[in-house]
Amino acid sequence: MQSKFSGYQIDMKEILKTIQYSHLYTAFAALAFTLCTYFELALVANLSILLTNFFGVLLIYNIQSLVYIAKALEHTSEAKAWQNRHKKTIWFLVFLACIWLSQLLTVYSSSILWMYAISALLGLLYYLPKVGLKYIPFLKNITLALVWVWVSVIIPVYQSEASFLPTIIDPTTNTYLLPIHFILYYLFALFLIVLISFWFDHRDRFIDEANGAQTLVSRMQASYFTKSFILVAALVLSCLVLVKSELFVAILLIFVYLFLMVLKIRKNNLSFLTYGFWGDGLLLWLLLAFSINHYLLEWLG
Repeated sequence: MQSKFSGYQIDMKEILKTIQYSHLYTAFAALAFTLCTYFELALVANLSILLTNFFGVLLIYNIQSLVYIAKALEHTSEAKAWQNRHKKTIWFLVFLACIWLSQLLTVYSSSILWMYAISALLGLLYYLPKVGLKYIPFLKNITLALVWVWVSVIIPVYQSEASFLPTIIDPTTNTYLLPIHFILYYLFALFLIVLISFWFDHRDRFIDEANGAQTLVSRMQASYFTKSFILVAALVLSCLVLVKSELFVAILLIFVYLFLMVLKIRKNNLSFLTYGFWGDGLLLWLLLAFSINHYLLEWLG
């Protein structure tokens, strides 16, 4: 796909590959997911947290790309082939992320730094070549979901000094209980990331199998995968319904997106690039759906 602008030819497919395979798209998805947390839990958004999550994802994902390229530890995929041809671009993004993070991390308290250190450690343990958590049966999806929710939900809530240990007290034991609203949102976020990891595992199932990475998807037959995907999607929507009844427009929009994802799975002929944009795009669509729902309710009064 090419277009001409002021005498220059623009290869749109190459631009889309750059956005996707340099992990810029995934970083924007992390930014959107964090904004959703602030939005739905009625917290004041913190720019430092948003930028840290953006550049943190950009750094971790591109470092693992460089490691796998250098060691030739993965079977060829379209993404790895692109990254191998554009190592300078990957290195530039790693350098840019390091510069930004070196400034951003100076503004946090020691507790926030430790929380980010835990997520970074889990990320590195996940990506360790040949012995990482992604190679341990069934741990890949769980670890990925926990890290994403830790960074995009737990850290923003903690940093905002929201009622992490809130107003509901059990007088018999003198303990605090987490509010049901937060618990349901946490479960919603967890199931959502599991769902997206299923989507990408479906794309990478043959590569994972060749590299020895064990996932739930790689052990499923095609028919079971579709049913499992629909089941997790139903859990995502159910949690969202329970989080807030006023989210009916957002729930409808997310349902439509998930329905289209199921239809695309059944076609079973998606390109590597298309898988990427639909998978991470769910988090961007989530933010759009929440925003439309919010402003529509305001308009209706």
